[in-house]
Amino acid sequence: MSLPLEDALLDAELTERLAALELRARVTAEGALAGLHRSPRRGASVEFAEHKEYAPGDELRHVDWKTYGRTDRMYVKRFEEETELHALIVVDTSESMRYGDGATDKLRFASTLAASIAYLLVTRRDRAGLLTTSGDALPIGGRPSHLRRIVTALAAVTPHGHADLPATLRRVPQLASRRSQIVVLSDLLDVDRDATIAAARSLRAHGHDPIFVQLLHPDERTLPFTETAWFEAIEADAPPARVLADPRAVRRAYLDELARLVEGWRTQLGAARIPFAELDTGAPTIEALTALLSGALAPRRGAR
Repeated sequence: MSLPLEDALLDAELTERLAALELRARVTAEGALAGLHRSPRRGASVEFAEHKEYAPGDELRHVDWKTYGRTDRMYVKRFEEETELHALIVVDTSESMRYGDGATDKLRFASTLAASIAYLLVTRRDRAGLLTTSGDALPIGGRPSHLRRIVTALAAVTPHGHADLPATLRRVPQLASRRSQIVVLSDLLDVDRDATIAAARSLRAHGHDPIFVQLLHPDERTLPFTETAWFEAIEADAPPARVLADPRAVRRAYLDELARLVEGWRTQLGAARIPFAELDTGAPTIEALTALLSGALAPRRGAR
C-alpha cells in the first residue's frame, strides 16, 4: 500500500516524523509473521467449502441448482467465511512514556507498534481505530485514508500528563460498535490497576476482547546505573518528586517492587481472562509485533 505524503498543512518537523513512522510501520508490519484471516465459521461469503443435503430451514438462495438438475437431489452450498477483524488500539501518551532515547523511547516504540498493527490490519482488509489517553480518537475503519489518519495522529502525539486508563477505556464503546480487540499499549506505571481492570472487565462483558501490553524500557527493567544520582518522578505534581539515591543500594528493593507490580497486573488480568504481554522497548519492533501476533494478538474470531 502506498501512503503519499501530500499533507501540505503539516509543518516540516511533523512531516519528517510522519514519513519516518510510516516507513517504520510498513517495515515492521511486512517483516512480522502474520496470519490474521481465515475463520472456521460458516457463512454467506468469500470461498466455497462443501455441499450438504438440503434440509427444511436452509436458505433456497444457497441451493446448488446445477447439481439438482443433474441429480434431482437438492444440495446447499456452504461457504467458508473470511471475517473482518476489528481492533481499537489504545496508546498511553502520559509523561512516563517519555523515557528513552531514539528507538527505545517508550512513546515512539508504542506509536510504531500501534501504526504497524493498524497497517497490518488495514492492508489485509481488516479494520483499525485509535484512542489515546490524551484524547485523540479515531473510530474503527478500514480504508487506506483512515490508516493515513491513524498514522498522522500517532506521529503528532507528545507525552502529556497522567494516564487515566479507566476513563480512556470507558470511551471505547463510542468508537467500537461491534466486537473488537482492544489493544492497550502502556507502561502501566502510576495507573489505578483496580479501576483499569474493572473497565476492561466491563468491555469484555459487552463482547470486546481487551489485551494489555506493558512496555518498559531496559533501564526500568534492570536499573543498570552505578553512580549516585537524582531520580525524578516524571508524572509527579509540580514541583516534581526527586530523591537522591545510590542505585546499587536500592536496586534489589526496586527490582522486587517492579516484579510485584508486573505480577499484580498479570494475576488480576489473568483472573479476568484478559491477555497480558510484556515488551522491552530495547527489542526490535518487528520481533515485538511477531510476538504479539503469535500470542496475545492471535485472532479469536467467531461466536463466543
